[in-house]
Amino acid sequence: MGRKKLLSKKENIKKTNPLKKKLQAKIIKTNMENLFSAEFIYTSNTIVTDNNSIALIVPDSEEFLIKHKLQHKVSSFNLEEDHFQIEFNRNEPLEIYEVDENDIYAIPPVGTITGVQYNWLKQNYPLCVFYQITKWFGKKVNTLVIVLVEEFGKPVAIVKTIE
Repeated sequence: MGRKKLLSKKENIKKTNPLKKKLQAKIIKTNMENLFSAEFIYTSNTIVTDNNSIALIVPDSEEFLIKHKLQHKVSSFNLEEDHFQIEFNRNEPLEIYEVDENDIYAIPPVGTITGVQYNWLKQNYPLCVFYQITKWFGKKVNTLVIVLVEEFGKPVAIVKTIE
């Protein structure tokens, strides 16, 4: 009888593994090449940006480039997240709505972002929260959004919206 129990456990393991593999295969992976809108990528120690639409705040930019196999031309600059002088309204997280037509997400009253940006952020930081930036380098702004890993977490991205 002990042998039959062992066989039934093995059969259960074989049955559950294929389901797990099928679920993992259904995860949609966002193409990193489309996340950045320019052909150049600029990096500092902890920032990776296209200097146009998105800046990612990462622990190590060189490791990030290697991990994601980015084929952009890379140029470096000397600026860290502490230099941004960011002020944002932590009291009101922004709500995001999908606009069906062009894979665009609306962030009232700030503007819109692309589906590629939104999907990449949600895939990598499922609990991420968006806040409107009110000051950037000490100047008032109204088209920038900061993304935190969670409501009271660290910043992981800054996204420039399209009006």
